Amino acid sequence: MLVVGSVSSDDLTPPIGNSVHTIGGAGLYAALGAAAVCDRPVILAGAVGRDIAVAATDCLRQRSVHPVLEAVTGPGLRFAIRYDSAWRAHYTVDGAAAEAAITYPMVSSGCPHPAAVHLCPTGPPEIQLEMATALRAEHGEQLPVSATTFAARIRSDRPRVLALWSLVDVLICDVQDLLLLAQHHDLRKALEWAIQITGRRATCVTDAARGAYLISDGTVIKIPAYPSVTIDPTGAGESFAGALAAAQLAGHGLIAASAIAAAVASLTVESFGVARLAQADPAEIARRATALAGAASDGRGHDF
Repeated sequence: MLVVGSVSSDDLTPPIGNSVHTIGGAGLYAALGAAAVCDRPVILAGAVGRDIAVAATDCLRQRSVHPVLEAVTGPGLRFAIRYDSAWRAHYTVDGAAAEAAITYPMVSSGCPHPAAVHLCPTGPPEIQLEMATALRAEHGEQLPVSATTFAARIRSDRPRVLALWSLVDVLICDVQDLLLLAQHHDLRKALEWAIQITGRRATCVTDAARGAYLISDGTVIKIPAYPSVTIDPTGAGESFAGALAAAQLAGHGLIAASAIAAAVASLTVESFGVARLAQADPAEIARRATALAGAASDGRGHDF
């Protein structure tokens, strides 16, 4: 399985307490999320800040993830995220410009025959879109491709994010992202709109401690969240996405794969950075996923 994304240097400020410095990045979270449940090799292709390249490589290889990373110089891949009292993220430093180092030739040479691909947000949405377009041109519809997006990228170029959505098998975003994409303020209306956009593919909308909404075959299935104490929500969406793609590749259906992904995300939030995720116990993931799959329900019965 191939994950396309980056490893960054993150400064995280929770609602209460001091800032914490850690390695992070969408690619790191997605690759570790995939490795936590994957029964095949995982490759992370992307960019990494030169100052953290050794630490990132060590972290990935400890979980049997093979890194194909372009080291960028200068301030490079640095992000600073401040969380308000509702755990909404505010980016005070966004170092995504350094992700221009990620190109399709680099990715395809690092993993020429992927079994599945997950595309993390990498710089402007056009990079993700170009990557998805190239993957479809080379591998056709038989290659499972998923992607994530987030609010800053939607605000910068909503049309390209919508175009990306039409190319991938599964799009993963959170509730605020969906409201921006749908241009609605009402979640129920946004989900109804997303059903039409999704068509025969799938969309998963995460909603923190409230769980996730899985859209597939014209319906919305509510996937509950596993009860966790949130220490740091950074990367939960990407670890969810990586685990979802890996679980599907392992043969799980969408509902079971979403429950596995939610279980992985519940581990991610229990520590700063990737500390908890990097030590994920497959038995604990399976236990949490079983509980969540049993509680999944038809979303039409819920007041959103």
